[in-house]
Amino acid sequence: MIAARGELFLPVDQALLEHSSGHVHASHEAIAAAIRDQDPALAAEQMRAHIEDVRTMVERALGDPTSGE
Repeated sequence: MIAARGELFLPVDQALLEHSSGHVHASHEAIAAAIRDQDPALAAEQMRAHIEDVRTMVERALGDPTSGE
């Protein structure tokens, strides 16, 4: 099971490391701050940005299937 997880997530884990854990931490902090400030619109905006950022990291790690890589 651990080996399967490694094969599945290794490219994503590497992309996260390359992207900088500091950036990911700052993104999480921005989401938490908006929630603490009871600002649902900002929290939603921060969460959308975070999801898009993670999506980009995953796509970069896995390669673009339309490019033939």
